[in-house]
Amino acid sequence: MKLGKNAFTIQSFEEAADHQKHYKNLSEEEKGDVFLHLMQAPMGL
Repeated sequence: MKLGKNAFTIQSFEEAADHQKHYKNLSEEEKGDVFLHLMQAPMGL
């Protein structure tokens, strides 16, 4: 998999540490999808 250069944004340390404002607006299903992705990532799935 090749990542594009537009996949990331420049953030301050405070912005990068503030994950709550993004995840607070997700539906329960979207939160479940994020959780599943984060749990599978270390296994390379």
